[in-house]
Amino acid sequence: MRNLAVREVETGAIGPLKVIGHSADVAVGVVDEFVLLLWRRRIVTDGVRWAREAFAKLAVKEDRKFVFLTAVVPGCDISTPTDVRKDIAALLKTYEWQLACAAIVFENNGFGMTIVRSVMTAIQMASRSKFPNAVFGSVESATTWMAAHTEPHDVRLDSARIISAFGHLRTL
Repeated sequence: MRNLAVREVETGAIGPLKVIGHSADVAVGVVDEFVLLLWRRRIVTDGVRWAREAFAKLAVKEDRKFVFLTAVVPGCDISTPTDVRKDIAALLKTYEWQLACAAIVFENNGFGMTIVRSVMTAIQMASRSKFPNAVFGSVESATTWMAAHTEPHDVRLDSARIISAFGHLRTL
């Protein structure tokens, strides 16, 4: 596990990306009003802990909305331990009134991933969350969808910045 201290990383066009934490399994960062969670090898407690820290940094004002964008890279083991699944649900419940929207991206292609995205969509629909959420096959398509849900909350969405930030998280 690498340094857990929040640090700002200059990444050209996106300005400072605040890296909350990263390991071989996961990376979490904040750029503007976006919490970015990148699952790389497997879904683990560190990712949820770092996401909680990121949420807390953005939730300093009750009336401030922010966005949660998760990406799962090809080859990541998506079997999620029960405690991690419960921690993710608790995190989203805690901050549901401050989330402008949330999306999860499964970057794999093929029939199997289509089924995973369909199952995740059904679960999200049944969860009755207080914020719009959806499942996508690419970060680009997720940010396109998010644009409609961030504008009413004065959350500035710059797709290129978000895509670049994910690109940087991938290199850590």
